[in-house]
Amino acid sequence: MKIYIALLLVFLMSACSEKEQKTARENPNTDLSVLVAVTNYPLHYFVTRIAGDNVTPYFPEIEGDPAFWKPSSEELQTFQQADLIVLNGASYETWLPYVTLPEDKMVNTSYSLSNPLIKNDKALAHKHGPEGEHEHGATAFTTWLDLQQASQQAAAVKDALTNVRPDKAGLFQKNFIALQKELLSLDQKLRSIGNRLQHTPLLFSHPVYQYFQRRYGFSGHALHWEPDRMPDERQWQQLELLNKELKAQWMIWEDQPSKDITKRLETLNIHSVVFNPASNHSENEKQDFIAVMNTNVANLAAIERNHLEAGK
Repeated sequence: MKIYIALLLVFLMSACSEKEQKTARENPNTDLSVLVAVTNYPLHYFVTRIAGDNVTPYFPEIEGDPAFWKPSSEELQTFQQADLIVLNGASYETWLPYVTLPEDKMVNTSYSLSNPLIKNDKALAHKHGPEGEHEHGATAFTTWLDLQQASQQAAAVKDALTNVRPDKAGLFQKNFIALQKELLSLDQKLRSIGNRLQHTPLLFSHPVYQYFQRRYGFSGHALHWEPDRMPDERQWQQLELLNKELKAQWMIWEDQPSKDITKRLETLNIHSVVFNPASNHSENEKQDFIAVMNTNVANLAAIERNHLEAGK
């Protein structure tokens, strides 16, 4: 009789355990494997900062700029199976109109922005990097380079995560507040530098700094130069002609330009400084989004110091 009771208890406990596991699989509020797919590194960083290990983030391994990435069939399948699909918007995901994704799972973080999106004068196609020829479309898409807008996008991420894990709402809110504080601190530092350098003409190596210029008051002209590709003679001639009027002494780059480019620019009295958009993972694994932005701020401060020294 005792053996029978013991066996019955084991059976009941096993049945309960199976029932609890089934409930966990069916209920996203208790399933730690909630899959959240994102389309660029800033969004990936916001998800991981806000959700921690309470969701599983998916950001594909992308070579080059994710704005010009096209998902493989396997990557697209992962997006289709995700519990949440976080988009940058502002025409960033050029592949989106050509695929089918569950609309009720998608969140466009650019919808949260308080300022209007910036329209480019015209779409320009050119080749560079592993993605080959691509086009900068009619809408500027590096929305997060206005750190106030980055904060608004992070808030949209927090709200979306709360919808799929409402049981973690308090934790997500706490983590978001900490992230927001860091983003707005960076925003204030850039505002201060921008106020002091607003009359300093700049060259931008690539047309990705539109929101950055609008928010922080930097004036200048955008080229289509790559840090690892020496411009041809026609491009150098165009630069010299442009800079006769602009008189810029600094060029902002997405990444460190080659030594040959740097040296030739210096013969024109143009110095190079990096402001990395952080659209993809940093090659330095220790540098996350906030660390990259802090480095960017320090790099811009070098321009300010140079002007102060020149004015003495």
